[in-house]
Amino acid sequence: MAEITHPPMDQLQDLEYCIDSNPSWAETILLAFQNYILMLGTSVMIPTLLVPAMGGTDRDKALVIQTLLFVAGINTVLQALFGTRLPAVIGGSYAYVIPVAYIINDPSLQRISDRHDVSCLLHLLINIGSKKSAMETLHVVPISASFYIPLRVLSFDSLFKNRTFSFARGNLKEVSSHVIGLQRFIQTMRAIQGALVIASSIQIVLGYSQVWGLFSRFFSPLGMSPVVALVGLGLFQRGFPLLGNCVEIGLPMLLLVIGVSQYLKHVRPLRDIPIFERFPILICGTIIWIYSLILTAGGAYHNKPIATQISCRTDRANLISTAPWFKFPYPLQWGPPTFSAGHSFAMMSAVLVSMVESTGAYKAASRLAIATPPPAYVLSRGIGWQGIGIMLDGLFGTVTGSTVSV
Repeated sequence: MAEITHPPMDQLQDLEYCIDSNPSWAETILLAFQNYILMLGTSVMIPTLLVPAMGGTDRDKALVIQTLLFVAGINTVLQALFGTRLPAVIGGSYAYVIPVAYIINDPSLQRISDRHDVSCLLHLLINIGSKKSAMETLHVVPISASFYIPLRVLSFDSLFKNRTFSFARGNLKEVSSHVIGLQRFIQTMRAIQGALVIASSIQIVLGYSQVWGLFSRFFSPLGMSPVVALVGLGLFQRGFPLLGNCVEIGLPMLLLVIGVSQYLKHVRPLRDIPIFERFPILICGTIIWIYSLILTAGGAYHNKPIATQISCRTDRANLISTAPWFKFPYPLQWGPPTFSAGHSFAMMSAVLVSMVESTGAYKAASRLAIATPPPAYVLSRGIGWQGIGIMLDGLFGTVTGSTVSV
């Protein structure tokens, strides 16, 4: 009996490509770049929320964003080659924000502000004439028994970069505050890394033991949708108010994306390519960025409050100016992880939520790609590789775990 095939449009309305389709190279690159822009939003927003609360600087935030994007790329390649092999992107998950916030607010980490230990470091710095000698001295001189400064050029770069300290006693308060923040950021990052590494073991065991595949047969859209929705609604109060910080840019972007993707999707300026339906984020993002650049260059925010300038101006994020030109993230770049039972159990709850969320995303991806529903062993394999991805998140220090995005 001859095999019967149907074009994608005959199988699902408005679908032009399925899992076996091969778009042109130009369109593939543009679609991949649009996916990168979508992932960039998550990769920027999560560190923007968490890194300042950890005591990190703009430079630390830029490094965390770079690390998150780098590890997301590795996890996506692993999932595409060895996991479920579905067209899904692995990126940072909002499900981990709450347990990470719990770790950040741990009293043992909040108390990293011992003025006696910091004063020892400051008096050492006062007697040092240059940045080079400062780093050389800190490599051989112990500060105190309980205070530990990471012996990394990166840490001292963040202390001295774009700052001029005369090391007079009048500047001790500013330097002290910066050193305390640096120390608290490093220790909090290591605690988050340890929690992610321990929590990832649960997902690896459930995945490769095929146990999760047995559980997945009891999952239905009716059961998974509320879990995924509650994760998003729980973070609504953190994300949506950011739009209100700059209404003149956030609201036009929101309305433009809705209008282009939903109401102009059937308009085809180019005969064969529905550019409004296929590239709404690229189009809207470019338009709004040019609009924001004009407002910034035109002086629209010169007399505005500092908070408004930070939210609206295109030159106040300090991400590009503080990020190094070339930075290759590597495991344990923040130092060895620290482990705590309380932190690990809190992170395990996020892992379980992420597993349910990812299982629903895998099934949605197979449906949208006109693939057969993933069997139990494929879901288990995908969850197992995702667990390895979360372990990589912990080893590299991305400040959050991974989930699947379709």
